[in-house]
Amino acid sequence: MILPALNRSYTGYLLLIISILQLFTQAENAAATSTTRTLYRTGLVIPPEFVDPGHPSLSLNESVQQVKRHADYIAKLRTGNLIRQRDFIRCWNEAPDSGAGVGSVLDHMAWCKVGPLDVISEVCSSPGNCEELGRVRFRMTLAGEGHQGNSPSDRQKMVTVILDNPQIIGAPILSDFLTVSGLCDYNQYAPCSETGGDRKTLATWMTPEGSTTWVYFHSGEGSLTGDKIAYHGFGIVFRTKDDTTTINGASFRCDSATYFPNKYGCVYLVDEVFVLTVDDKTRESADFIWTAQNRPDETFPVSESPKKIPGSVDSPDPLRRTTELNSEANYRESVKQCKLYFGEKYTKGERQCDEYPYASTAEGSKVGGLGTSHYAVLPLKGSHNTEAGTRLGIFYTTQRILREEDPFYVKLVDPDWNDYKGPERPPSGVAAPVVYQPCPNPPQLPEVMDVSPQAYPENLFNTYASITDAGWTGADSTYSVRLPDGRLLWLFSDTFLGPLNADGTRPTSAKLINNAFVAQSGDLLTTITGGSRRNPTALMPPVIDNRWYWLGDRMMPRIDGTDYLQVMFQEYRGTNDGPILAFEFVRNVVATFDLADLTKPIWIDPLPSETGTAWGSALLPASRSGDGYTYIYGVSNDRVNKKMRIARVAGSDLSRADKWQYFRTSPTGDNNWMRSESEGNDYLEGVANEYSVTP
Repeated sequence: MILPALNRSYTGYLLLIISILQLFTQAENAAATSTTRTLYRTGLVIPPEFVDPGHPSLSLNESVQQVKRHADYIAKLRTGNLIRQRDFIRCWNEAPDSGAGVGSVLDHMAWCKVGPLDVISEVCSSPGNCEELGRVRFRMTLAGEGHQGNSPSDRQKMVTVILDNPQIIGAPILSDFLTVSGLCDYNQYAPCSETGGDRKTLATWMTPEGSTTWVYFHSGEGSLTGDKIAYHGFGIVFRTKDDTTTINGASFRCDSATYFPNKYGCVYLVDEVFVLTVDDKTRESADFIWTAQNRPDETFPVSESPKKIPGSVDSPDPLRRTTELNSEANYRESVKQCKLYFGEKYTKGERQCDEYPYASTAEGSKVGGLGTSHYAVLPLKGSHNTEAGTRLGIFYTTQRILREEDPFYVKLVDPDWNDYKGPERPPSGVAAPVVYQPCPNPPQLPEVMDVSPQAYPENLFNTYASITDAGWTGADSTYSVRLPDGRLLWLFSDTFLGPLNADGTRPTSAKLINNAFVAQSGDLLTTITGGSRRNPTALMPPVIDNRWYWLGDRMMPRIDGTDYLQVMFQEYRGTNDGPILAFEFVRNVVATFDLADLTKPIWIDPLPSETGTAWGSALLPASRSGDGYTYIYGVSNDRVNKKMRIARVAGSDLSRADKWQYFRTSPTGDNNWMRSESEGNDYLEGVANEYSVTP
């Protein structure tokens, strides 16, 4: 029986039964005029348990479960980002089948198929009436390797054929020949040819020196794209003098992509997996990717619809490398979002804007879809971003990931190749006991001596409101701070801008922004907003609709020898669930302003927000606390009966959120400062959102 060369694939173990045809002479019948001989034949038989699934498709289209098994397996095989070639142990260790009965495609550069091979010698008295003389049982390994280089002749791949571990059962005929060769399936787009292989006796195949041969497949340049892509099927052919069978392998692709260091190459087709090892050189980038894959709604930019970020091996949606033009567009959009959420100078000298999915993919921030639900950005340590990007580039090159062609997933592993469990949890427990400073005896409490209407600077602001054409005409949430240049800076939340009507009333068309400053120099007032004079915006404008920032108290920290203004902000969003207080708290941030330009923050840093506490009701600077700590007062976001909470941080830089400590009371009086926001508790009931006093 002769099977078609390339139209069959087989699942499970391969069993090739070869019947050796041998002639021998029977004793002549002296009375007869003709000679009668027993028939010896050589046949090739595929056992019935092997089912023909048809020709493998050009793309295996692995299921999520197959991708996960595939990713878990190669994560344990990879050294860096490349599976070592000719390490046949990876085939022998029961590599998961990639589907379609074509063996295991480990990555673009490695394919294998393993199974027993029985060569059986039979003697037949007539067709179909045969008796086995003996057999040789081999372990058959087919190990394919992709290839790349700088010559058109490098559009090739190789398959190593190994027949080892022979076992002799009975009395097989070891002088018979077995031939191994290749067969390449070419199409109208590109020719394909094969070389190599060998013809040896069974006795020679059984020796260590004779157990191996190599088959090469060569592709001409295709015409499908500018990369001159060509797709091919292939088979390994086993032949005796009378019969032939072909074992199909996984399809492969050849290209002439000039953007690779090696411009020509051939790879196997599989959904690739970029395995990023999380270590001290990549941890910040890896933590960011893990959060994007597993907790996308905790990432920035925010989205009113649930975020769905592709690329995880648990996701049905892979990534695909894209063009340089698209990569640049993605990068620009990601930087734009980093500036919106983390400030104009988010780099702080050493940080870079990392994005996931990668800017180099078609799923990136700009070209990957509408809105912000499909990606994440975060400023992080530049060296970690660079190292992770370098490893991705190595993966692109070694695995020959074509632009707009190859799907791949991203898998994070620890140095022991186990699944990465994500960022370390923030520290918890007691940071320090509460130490109370002695108070004067009797306490020196302020005493109200006089209450007068129209106290300064009320009339000053009223006059300014009546004459300004675009400045402040009224606001709430008032705080103030003296700047180093002597100006007094007033800070407001919801702010109406001028002009007023001639009778001093406010027109219904008056512009309202959610936060603004007014600088006072003597009796001269100047309104400071974001945007432009013709189109003023809040200093902290909402990034998406239905959200806004209201400000809290302020600080004047000195950071690396420079004075800055830091302002606490709380972000809110509308809930549309009623006419009264139809909004809810989202998160806290601290915005840092360069004193030379107060129109926009240079840094925006997220602050603890897990408990729903709106931090920034008031601040007690380290310069006045007496113990080197800045004390931060907050309030629970209850609609009634609001409760105070207290935190502190060493020094005056509020952005060091990982150093914050939280006040926790105890019934026994053993009060402590805790490391986690959730470990703090309420201290005082019936407080207001703001502790400022406005004349």
